[in-house]
Amino acid sequence: MSGLNRRLGTLEAAALSVAIMAPTAAMALNTSLAASVTGSAVALSFGLATITVALVAFAFVTFARTYASAGSVYTFNGRAFGARTGFLSGWTLLLTYLAFTVASAAETGAFFSTVLGMVGVHLAWIWPALVCLAGILGLGLAEVRLSTRTALVVEGGSIALIVVLAVLIAGHRGTAALTTVPFLPQLPIVGAGHLAIRTGLFRAMGGFDETFRTGEDVDLSWRLQLAGHRPVSHPEAVVDVRERSGVRAVFRQARARALGDLQLQHRYANVIRALALVPSSEAPAPSPAATPPGTTVSPGAAAG
Repeated sequence: MSGLNRRLGTLEAAALSVAIMAPTAAMALNTSLAASVTGSAVALSFGLATITVALVAFAFVTFARTYASAGSVYTFNGRAFGARTGFLSGWTLLLTYLAFTVASAAETGAFFSTVLGMVGVHLAWIWPALVCLAGILGLGLAEVRLSTRTALVVEGGSIALIVVLAVLIAGHRGTAALTTVPFLPQLPIVGAGHLAIRTGLFRAMGGFDETFRTGEDVDLSWRLQLAGHRPVSHPEAVVDVRERSGVRAVFRQARARALGDLQLQHRYANVIRALALVPSSEAPAPSPAATPPGTTVSPGAAAG
């Protein structure tokens, strides 16, 4: 053998690594998918995921320093756990790449189908997906420098567009500013710990929704407000609150609240969209004088 022929420089090798990670798909899909599952805890979930990915990356770096091989997990797991495990790891990785390729093509097809539908052109997603697969096949058969540099240009351009879009969204000052409580209606919240309500009205509203793990008091206060009842604050009232003690208890409470927020997001999705269309200057401000009989009463809580 005359030795390996070096075909990739530093730029091409970096481009190949970036393309495999698919940052565009991660930025476009992972955030919304994670938010649909974790709700308002999405920032925490990404923080924990970042730590996990960093540990995996550290493991790869450590193995790569010890075993100079292009076999990736096939070599690493084979050396660590035996040939059979390495064999299974190699084939699993190959099947992952194949499934990822098909999924990326389907994602591209759905994206272009949606974009064309916005301009009045209706096209099934399968046709753009097939064109995408043909392009992937062509790049795969082309000279490796061309394919890696093309991937770098496409990914770099896509990331730049996403960053520009994020900056525009962050700088938007329209009808609603940025909030630390995303995905929930911006309505006053009256907790059950400081809520007084007439018995007849409570029964008429169906009481607390027992399908909620947590947040049933928030759901009730929002249903009351959407039915025309306004919360009234009584700052002179005194409420004793007992906080959770211990890290485990606080963590369980935070997790339960996140699950409750997720249920609220799904139930009030239409309300969130409707309120987003109403300018804050036109939104009715809670007022004791305008409160119908039988309103909720919130001692010590702001009504605005």
